[in-house]
Amino acid sequence: MCSKCAKEEEKLKVFVTGAAGFIGKHLVRHLSQVASVVCLIHAQSTSEEDVEMLQALGCRIVFGDITQGSEPLIEAMRGCSHAVHLAGMYSLSATEEELDRINVEGALNVAKAALELNVHLVYYSTVAAWGLQVGVFSELSPHGKAICAYGASKAKADKLIRRLRDLRGLRVTIIFPGPVLGEGDHNISADYIDSITTSPWRGGMPGQTYRHSVHTWLHVHDACDAGIGALMSRRTIGREYLVGGHMLSFERFNGLIAQIWFGQERLRRPWLSWALGITVMAYVFGWIARTFGTKPLWTLTPDSDEVMRNGFAFKGAQARQALLGSMPYREIEGALTDYKDGHCSVCSRL
Repeated sequence: MCSKCAKEEEKLKVFVTGAAGFIGKHLVRHLSQVASVVCLIHAQSTSEEDVEMLQALGCRIVFGDITQGSEPLIEAMRGCSHAVHLAGMYSLSATEEELDRINVEGALNVAKAALELNVHLVYYSTVAAWGLQVGVFSELSPHGKAICAYGASKAKADKLIRRLRDLRGLRVTIIFPGPVLGEGDHNISADYIDSITTSPWRGGMPGQTYRHSVHTWLHVHDACDAGIGALMSRRTIGREYLVGGHMLSFERFNGLIAQIWFGQERLRRPWLSWALGITVMAYVFGWIARTFGTKPLWTLTPDSDEVMRNGFAFKGAQARQALLGSMPYREIEGALTDYKDGHCSVCSRL
């Protein structure tokens, strides 16, 4: 590393929201090696263990809430040169009001604070914000209609942040990751893996769905490196990037799970070929979850059904070149293995 780069890194002070989340924990581990990190933590939703882990990495902890306006965030962010916004509600069963409060109002508060302090903000959105797409798409493709409330809430936030960028000069890089996999995952992808690797008589999913639906998957380390790459380059300011490198159908994805968990070529479960039946189950399970305040069985809701059925197949070549230094995306097999080794529920050979 040249002396000029070393000096730039020494000056780097980064404010991070969502540092105790799945991607956030990995990002802070990477980032703390090259920067001083200030973590905004929501006290009620963060465990003492996570706080201690962040402190052990040398992070400064600030307790706060992104939904309480921009003024407290300005004070917490003051003195930082960069910010990463990861905090949000990732759910395919939450209400529109819940999602908008955190994903829209909260994101706008963080962006306003960054604008006030002229901080370079790296904002993590989601590929779901692009809405319904036909075939393989890229950053040049138009956005389609929303297929889930979560994606719609992020799309609303994206629109407001673009407005601050275009009209008021917010220095922002927007990242749209595909579904992220890796050690410590506790989100929707992890729920799916757990349900497909647990025997049906132990509560696992009895069959497989949407064989040909394609998603572009992403290793959590690449999700982190993309954010750090955006922080380190002024050329990314004002740009937007789809991040993901492996377009896999559910048939192929489930095949990888079968190899890694059970050492076999494929999962020995029938395909649920009646798509309308899956959709009916999604509405029934979603209604039960809302009525009784429980988690949807197999995380199956109308929104998750739409996301699984339609998929998101995109090219992440621009992000690979601009954010990852043209390095290839890490293999998804590694992310699945890391998840299995780090967090494996009771599994039975199927």
